[in-house]
Amino acid sequence: MAQIGHSPAERILRLCPAHYQGRQLNAARRTERAALICRYPACGISISETRNQFYCCKEHRDKARRLIDDDAIIRLVKHSYWLNVEAMLKNNSLGLGSITGPTDIADLIRLYQRKAVHQKTYNMLNGHRVADTTKRLIPWLDLELCHIYPNSKGGANIARNIIIAPAAINRMMKDFIPCCQSGVLSGIKAMETPQPVKSTLLKALTDKYGSDAVQEALYGVKHLAFADLSLSRRLFDTDIYAFPPLTRLLKEEALRLNLMSLWETLVCTEVSVWLNAGPANELFAVAAFHALLNGDGDRLLEQCYRLVDEIRVKHKRGSQQIYDEFQHILSQYMAKYFHIDTSDHRACNLFYNRFFSVPPVTEDGVCAIPPQ
Repeated sequence: MAQIGHSPAERILRLCPAHYQGRQLNAARRTERAALICRYPACGISISETRNQFYCCKEHRDKARRLIDDDAIIRLVKHSYWLNVEAMLKNNSLGLGSITGPTDIADLIRLYQRKAVHQKTYNMLNGHRVADTTKRLIPWLDLELCHIYPNSKGGANIARNIIIAPAAINRMMKDFIPCCQSGVLSGIKAMETPQPVKSTLLKALTDKYGSDAVQEALYGVKHLAFADLSLSRRLFDTDIYAFPPLTRLLKEEALRLNLMSLWETLVCTEVSVWLNAGPANELFAVAAFHALLNGDGDRLLEQCYRLVDEIRVKHKRGSQQIYDEFQHILSQYMAKYFHIDTSDHRACNLFYNRFFSVPPVTEDGVCAIPPQ
């Protein structure tokens, strides 16, 4: 039988040294327990009456483990736009070295928003639901964010190195490095130190730039809406004569990239009755997108710029002569890269329809999609 301790406290409580130490330890634990509060910074309530050690509830535990405590950003990283940008950086050997800062990520997301407007997604056609729309909406015009200097070759993941263009043309280019050696058409090669994205893009960004900087950069894009597939979406504005989709997209991209000569060329073809050939302008847009992505190696754009300059000088040559030269330049380019004879209107219309999930014109060039 253990003997009562010799200290006054032990003798008052009639405890042996071992039991007295145990009593003191339990008292210290109770004091520590009484001071416990939820570790989630925005909470701080007492958890002394619960069995929890760190947080008052599962919700606050999960929020405290976030890289950035922002509900909107947590939703953003699940959005397809964010996942696509994340894939871009993971497929680039430089990773975070292919951007200049977190604001570039926000810029890329805005480009995806622009792309969505031009794609015209739908799930209803001619009054009926289209099959296989339970998982995603169908784009009428399939577009991609195309790197002018290829992503796989170390191209910069910044808005100035990207053009929104038809997916079919981007696939043709593969990893082609532009012929142009300077200016916008040469693209931009990233020059930063390689920093591969090994886990998630959000973690890589916060590790490098800090949560505050990332949160500030994403402020303008964090409230992206998710598509509600239960709602019906019809296809509008498919009259290519009134709303030429490729030409409109090319004009916007020319303005965004400050390619003013290209923009002026497109405006000229629209306002000149003797140069405006309806769907043929859309074929020029196809050729121009291809030229932009290969650095204008065949000088298609350069030659068209020259023709526009001649038009400005009070028709230095006859309008018919300029029109014939414009058509000759376009027909040569289309024959070389797309194997299309522009004099065969039926073949041109069938080729043009390949860019759309629902053909916009018939073989004879008549609008094929009825108003929705």
